[in-house]
Amino acid sequence: MNVTDSQSGERLITAVDRCGGAKYLWKGLRRWEDFEAAAIYFAQALRWRACELRGNTNCPMPEN
Repeated sequence: MNVTDSQSGERLITAVDRCGGAKYLWKGLRRWEDFEAAAIYFAQALRWRACELRGNTNCPMPEN
């Protein structure tokens, strides 16, 4: 995943998930709903990790 600044195009964050897509590999991303579920999961995981990096203690874990 790459996160870039929308105005300058500068790369702000690059990340690789250890799961390597295993969360949805068994059923594949053949339908829009599959892609949407995967995108929501990774967005929640990013929010959780950013919250932890800020030092917060009440960070919501991603839903499985």
